Amino acid sequence: MTDRYWAAGALFGLLLLLAGCPKGSQEIKAGRQAEALKDYDTALVHYERALRADPLNTEYKLKTERLRFEAGQHHVRQGQKLREKGELPLALAEFQKAMAIDPSSPIAEQETRRTMEMLASSKAAAEGAAGACSGVRCVDRTSRARRGTCLHT
Repeated sequence: MTDRYWAAGALFGLLLLLAGCPKGSQEIKAGRQAEALKDYDTALVHYERALRADPLNTEYKLKTERLRFEAGQHHVRQGQKLREKGELPLALAEFQKAMAIDPSSPIAEQETRRTMEMLASSKAAAEGAAGACSGVRCVDRTSRARRGTCLHT
C-alpha cells in the first residue's frame, strides 16, 4: 500500500512540475542564448516557436515583436555597411531580408528603394560607357567601361 501512495505522490509531483513550466520555455531559453550571441535571426526563430507553442503568452508575443524589430535593424545596418563599401547587390539582399523579417520597417523599405536606384544608375552608366566603344574593338571592355575608358586596338 505504501508503494502505491509513493507512486501516486511521485506522479502528482511530476504533473505539478510539468504544469509549472510554460509551453515554449525551452525555445525562449534557446532564443535568449542566440540573442546574447547577437544571432538575431536564430533568436527570432526560437521566439516564434515559443509563441506558436503558447499563443496566449504575452511575454512571448512581446519578445517576438522586439526581436523582429532587432533582426530587421541588424540587416539594415549590415546592408548600409555593404553599400558604403560599394557592394550594392549584397547590400540590396540585406535590405530585402530586413523587409521580409519586419515588413512594417519604413527604413528597410527606403534603403531597398535607394539601393535599387543606385544599382539601376550604375548599370545605365556602365551600358553608356560600353556603348561608346561600339563599332570599335576594345580591350577589356568590362573593366574599362566601369571607369569610362576604352582602349582601341
